[in-house]
Amino acid sequence: MNIRVTEPAMRLEARCNPFSSARVRPAVMNYVHRADESTADIVLQFEQQGSWGAIIGAHGSGKTTLLQTLVCQLDARDTPAFLLRIGPGGEFMLSNHEEMQDLPRGGVLAVDGYDELNWFRRWRLSRKCRRRGWGLLVTSHRDIRIPTLIRTSVSRMQAITIVKELTEEWPVDWSVQAARQVDSLLEEHDGNMREVLFALYDRFDEFCRSEVGDIRVA
Repeated sequence: MNIRVTEPAMRLEARCNPFSSARVRPAVMNYVHRADESTADIVLQFEQQGSWGAIIGAHGSGKTTLLQTLVCQLDARDTPAFLLRIGPGGEFMLSNHEEMQDLPRGGVLAVDGYDELNWFRRWRLSRKCRRRGWGLLVTSHRDIRIPTLIRTSVSRMQAITIVKELTEEWPVDWSVQAARQVDSLLEEHDGNMREVLFALYDRFDEFCRSEVGDIRVA
């Protein structure tokens, strides 16, 4: 069966789902702060702690996004920083992790997923930082033997702000509709913003298909 594609449908087809993985990766998203905090404030506190601190929070609470935001702020302040990602089981996610050896004294080693390392590897890494004169900034799902810098969680207003930023190029009615779903989705997914965005991806995809038939957005 031939399906006639209308002009509005063609416009929908040409656009990308605002909640696609390419748009919601920590590397491309801006961290949305609570009203009483800022990136500069957190960096200042980190420095007051001797450039030693942990970002603690549950899955999907923005730890990685905040870590990358702080790394960028440190670089802007002429403090060299190297970002090291740890995957499940304590494996290094970057093939160039050995390049951290070039980090100068006074630099900061930022480790995403620090709690994935076993206690011995954490001890070795922290000892290495102290011996090299590096600061240590990490993310973890639980308290560890590093002073807590900040505990992340997703408030209703933070979630709505994120959704509105992602949908700002789309019709106002869809942006409003997506924002209205935030409360129920946050509750359904226990405050995990990553899962909320995944759910919104599916709902947006369904919305587009209902508008344009069999067309599916990327």
